[in-house]
Amino acid sequence: MTATLPSDEIAFWTDEAHIDLNLKIGPDWMLAGQQKEVVTPEQNVRRYVAGAMDVRTRLVPWATGTRKSSELFTWLLW
Repeated sequence: MTATLPSDEIAFWTDEAHIDLNLKIGPDWMLAGQQKEVVTPEQNVRRYVAGAMDVRTRLVPWATGTRKSSELFTWLLW
């Protein structure tokens, strides 16, 4: 598809992701009878990122936001 793309047109591959800023609690090693304490905020903080890669130049513009919305994608296009 991109090989036949006219020279006056562009094409992008796009994707988005969310990033949790809180610590992930998982398996950990500790001595028997001891308990580790992990201090985390009460509410998770999440950020979103959207990116697009130009199929010709391989450049990747990206945008971040506090919500996944059409506004995030609009910032990416801008």
